[in-house]
Amino acid sequence: MRRFVLVSGAVALLAASPAAAQFSLPADWAEKPSEEALSSNYPKLAQQMSLEGFARLACDVTLTGTLEGCRVDFESPKGIGFGPSALKMSESFKMRPPLQPGARYPNSAVRIPIHFRLPATPPPPPVPPVDPGKKPLVDQLAREADPSQTWISQVRRSAERLTKDRGEGVDEETAAAAVAASLRAADQLAPEMRRDYLAFMADALTTDELSRFLAFAATPTGKRYFTERPERIARFEALRREAGLVQRVDARAAFCAELACDGKPAVYPGVVAGEDEDSFVFAAWTQRPSAAEQQAIWPFASIFGVSLSAILSCAVGAQGAPEDCEIVAAGPPTLGAEKAALELAALHRVNPRALTEGAAGRRAPLTLFVWGHTPKSPAPFVAKASPSRLELAKQVYDAQSAGRTQQDFKPEDLDKAFGRIEPAFRSAAEAALRQGYRNAAARYRLGWADLLGLEFTEPELREILEFQKEVGPALARVGEVQKENFEALGKTYSGRLADVARDIFCAERTCKVEKPPPDTKPAA
Repeated sequence: MRRFVLVSGAVALLAASPAAAQFSLPADWAEKPSEEALSSNYPKLAQQMSLEGFARLACDVTLTGTLEGCRVDFESPKGIGFGPSALKMSESFKMRPPLQPGARYPNSAVRIPIHFRLPATPPPPPVPPVDPGKKPLVDQLAREADPSQTWISQVRRSAERLTKDRGEGVDEETAAAAVAASLRAADQLAPEMRRDYLAFMADALTTDELSRFLAFAATPTGKRYFTERPERIARFEALRREAGLVQRVDARAAFCAELACDGKPAVYPGVVAGEDEDSFVFAAWTQRPSAAEQQAIWPFASIFGVSLSAILSCAVGAQGAPEDCEIVAAGPPTLGAEKAALELAALHRVNPRALTEGAAGRRAPLTLFVWGHTPKSPAPFVAKASPSRLELAKQVYDAQSAGRTQQDFKPEDLDKAFGRIEPAFRSAAEAALRQGYRNAAARYRLGWADLLGLEFTEPELREILEFQKEVGPALARVGEVQKENFEALGKTYSGRLADVARDIFCAERTCKVEKPPPDTKPAA
């Protein structure tokens, strides 16, 4: 997946009165969209077509600097989804309030121009020349086990997903044109992709290893084994999803066996002891932590599906921020819920209208809930292949996996993927994730072997097993030696695919990014 760069430009702060002259102020932003928000909100179709764009939001500024009433007053090109994507990010912008207490932006609105930009396609890794003695074998291998067909199958599946989830602001005709452009681009690039991939493969294999690979690939069993058929792909994708469910469910079970994860939802008991009921106000907290902020402070929801529930009593500050917060109830009790609740509470802001009604200085309840979803574990796997075929297929799987670096959860991966985990819970989290991974790997191995056992006969499975024992270690070596080159090649062709698809797509429609009309006044 390509990374995205979104650049928000200068912001014009305009007087609402039509008679007032236009003036510009530097944007004094307290908060802007995170990198995660920028990437996740880049329009799906634009990403696949390598399209850049522009959208401008017109918003009203509240007393506390948050934006409300945002609308798209310009987008280019239209029909790709840049306007709706910009609108989704409007909640992530916040201007710094005026310095004078009680001051506000009088009858003001703000325009936010947002440029959606993509990084340049990375250059390909240096492709090694094919040894003249290996070239006839490589040419024949391209015909017998064409690696580009797997790539085209992946492009097709990605295109199908775009058809089902094309994003807001994109009609069916536009999505269909984008899908067709992607498939045409994949067909155009397939010969080059096949050439480069096989060049790296030939560079890491000896002539004898290539010959043995080719000998098997040319057999009827080898042709079927290396052919990417849609029904096989669908079954393996379903198997991977099931293994993912096993990993999440079993990791949660292992983690919660060490630490109590469950707790009753916090319920506000009424007026807190020592509080004057007349000074208590139920203010609406309209600004809340983003999903990324919730994950960083309470990572257990995304990792193990453990929810956080808390009730606090806080004083409403002059600018709408909670102050002097006290925990009324929080759970689960064993995972540092109280500390997390206080950190999350600090990211709230009260409804600006409540400040005008005298909420500042009074206490108000603040309810927190970070939802953690744990899917139901799939039903126990029941193999359908005969016991003899299943055993042979398991041996094929093990031979195919021999020599390959086994994936596992590393401590540094936890921080990168899930944010902060308190030291007191780190060892339990790591052990639980490893247990979940081992269970998922065992489930996938059994399912993989069952599918292979259903597709091939015992003689064919023995033929495949012999091939994997003879050539499998060499292929594993190719994967290890050329890992970085294959990854770089994948990124390059992903970018080139999007660039070529864009040229095809834009040949029949306008994709140029137009400049917005001059600012006059915010759109109504």
